[in-house]
Amino acid sequence: MSRRSGQSGSVYVKGSKYIGRYRADVPGQNKRVRRTVIIGNIEQFTRPQAERWLSRFIEDQGINDASHLARSQSSVVTFGLAARAWKDHHLIVNKKRSSQRSMSCELNKHILPHLKDTPLEEVTYPIVRSLIQT
Repeated sequence: MSRRSGQSGSVYVKGSKYIGRYRADVPGQNKRVRRTVIIGNIEQFTRPQAERWLSRFIEDQGINDASHLARSQSSVVTFGLAARAWKDHHLIVNKKRSSQRSMSCELNKHILPHLKDTPLEEVTYPIVRSLIQT
């Protein structure tokens, strides 16, 4: 994990299409996952054009950035872990006992069953609205 250089991917022909392969980091794992993307027909591109297209695609995905590597090396923070930390550090320290009891009950009964294993960055406004409607 300490020596992760950039990648350009590889291009190969399958049938009448150019296919590009590259490796992507998975958060919380040491190994990379192999991804494939269809570049286009062999009539549309030459092989060097397909390789340039793949390198631009990898650049747009941000796979070679240092921030992407740092994000993949850190463990995934789920909503359940963040809620537990909020409960321990804020709710218990700053709120009255009656508020602690009612907020803990609401959190455990209505919110955590739906969002416990969801990564924190995926909890967005539409997800919260759908939770409120249910």
